[in-house]
Amino acid sequence: MIVPQNATKITVDYLATVKPRYLNAGYNIPKWIIFSEVMLVNGYKVYLWESKSTVSKYVFITKENNTLKIRFSNHKPNKLRELNNDCDIYVGVGHLGVCTTEQVIEFILNK
Repeated sequence: MIVPQNATKITVDYLATVKPRYLNAGYNIPKWIIFSEVMLVNGYKVYLWESKSTVSKYVFITKENNTLKIRFSNHKPNKLRELNNDCDIYVGVGHLGVCTTEQVIEFILNK
């Protein structure tokens, strides 16, 4: 998996500027932010790519030349894309079941 060139590199400082926007607007902190914080603490490089046509967020994590593409979404993905594995991990309610942020964190950290 290759990180897109136009992806944003996520750092602790970047997240510190983004989190208050959600909180000040009355929203909970999005799961992709929580996931990104955990991955950064565990030594991963983290990148964010945001879809232009949906509210989906794609988080790429890299460690030791291994990259995973994780999609965070609040809607079911295109079924054909999901079946063709357009991402390594889909977080949310998909056609193949439900996967939570907590499950993905546990899976990655115990892999």
